[in-house]
Amino acid sequence: MTTREWQLWTALSGYGDTVAEAAEKNEPFLMTRRLLGIAQSFNSLYNTQRILSEDNRERENYWPCVSHRCSAQTRPASPGHWSPR
Repeated sequence: MTTREWQLWTALSGYGDTVAEAAEKNEPFLMTRRLLGIAQSFNSLYNTQRILSEDNRERENYWPCVSHRCSAQTRPASPGHWSPR
């Protein structure tokens, strides 16, 4: 596991505790702060280890909905609702 993968893992693993703390203290900004850290960790990881790229076509098949080739069968029926077609 690379350093960036570890950073993302640790950012994600503490999210449940952050939700509990935010609820207990009635301070929802704690979740926002944690989510910002998760997003920054993911961005850092993605900048060094691309999931999709022109040089890596086999990963597009693995991540079909991230790809611009996402078919109508895997798109959401309406915002927030997924349904098989």
